[in-house]
Amino acid sequence: MPLDSAFQGVKCETICSDPAGRIWIGTEGRGITVLDTYGIRQIGPAEGLPGSWIQKIVCDQRGILWVSCSSEGIARIETDTGGLWKIRRYGRKEGILDPYVSTLLTDTLGRIWFATQTGRVGYLENDRVARWWGPETGLPELPLRALAIDRFGRLWVGTKGNGVWYGYPTKDGMRFQQPSRKL
Repeated sequence: MPLDSAFQGVKCETICSDPAGRIWIGTEGRGITVLDTYGIRQIGPAEGLPGSWIQKIVCDQRGILWVSCSSEGIARIETDTGGLWKIRRYGRKEGILDPYVSTLLTDTLGRIWFATQTGRVGYLENDRVARWWGPETGLPELPLRALAIDRFGRLWVGTKGNGVWYGYPTKDGMRFQQPSRKL
């Protein structure tokens, strides 16, 4: 399939590259388009992806891809040298209590952070959901759209409609608040 026709009328949401040089393009409604030495390939529900509306794709330190699939949770994609992939799903059954995952972030400790459309943040560690935080810890009950970790290890969260918030550690886990004029 020619490159121009592969993207005719396609709304791209996210782009990621992996250590092998493949380009992974997440779309609205067409799953993932992969560009590599094998050509242009599509990954969707028929190939094991939880959904076809892709919000974010990130690549961790091991070269594993993590995908947020709109209302279907998270997918983990491992590739081999032959260009084949293995997909593992993370949804309600695996501990993703809110499958409306809007964004992802990898950190230097190998954790996969995720935020949801209903104001929750959590992370996967060692292939399982390790922690969750929500409005009870100070986060607004709004769609969370962006994540970042600063040099002090604080988790920053961008919202849809209420600015940014940051998380700081407490004896019970983490508490969130909006920044003051000074940090």
